Amino acid sequence: MHTLSPLRQTLLTGLSRFYFYTYWSTLRQVLGMPLSRWVKGAPLLLTAVFFIRNWPLPLLILLAVLSLLIQLVYRHAKRRSYKSFVADPAPPPAPVPPLPANQRVKLWATGTFSLNDREATVLLAPAEYWFVPLGEHIIMVEQVPKRYLYQFFNADTIQKVEIGWLAFGSSPKRSLAITFALIWGPEFADYGTLYFVPDEQKEPPPRPRTVYFSFVDEGDLTAVFSTIQYSVSSRVASL
Repeated sequence: MHTLSPLRQTLLTGLSRFYFYTYWSTLRQVLGMPLSRWVKGAPLLLTAVFFIRNWPLPLLILLAVLSLLIQLVYRHAKRRSYKSFVADPAPPPAPVPPLPANQRVKLWATGTFSLNDREATVLLAPAEYWFVPLGEHIIMVEQVPKRYLYQFFNADTIQKVEIGWLAFGSSPKRSLAITFALIWGPEFADYGTLYFVPDEQKEPPPRPRTVYFSFVDEGDLTAVFSTIQYSVSSRVASL
């Protein structure tokens, strides 16, 4: 993160840990309930004790403010899907030759991924990326052991590719943010759903989706970034 100021680096690291612990608290069970529910309910419980014990009024106000802040914090984290992406202000790295067709690169994937009948949002899940000769970029994500989700995009559907850092975990992860027009998933396989579309349009309109690829090795990030950019530039050159 040397391209960011020391202050932004510190803030980004703090934000990364904030998202991690709020997400972790929604998964951790305590006496049959998520820890997050206990955290959000503690100030309310103390407020009830206030009325029983007749504590000073300033303490009640403090508990009310604390309860509101906790609710807002969790609502913000959930709205952001417990992560944040900060683009690198530095110029992109010098391009390298694209990856050979079907050569897989291991990474961590974040975002919403799909099958024909279901989809789910994952955070830093083990994944593999590869590019096939027909022009599709494929990401296979291990949602749980031996159960996978996918996403596909190509030069026609890619809208934006950014290099930066994903804030989630013990520290921000060097990542790619890839925005593309969604054309595959449960809503596109639901033939029982009726859509009002122009006569020439046979499918529901695509909508943008952003997924994130995180890497330990900067060389892998550069290789994947260059492969995606190469497919886009090749498409533009052929028009």
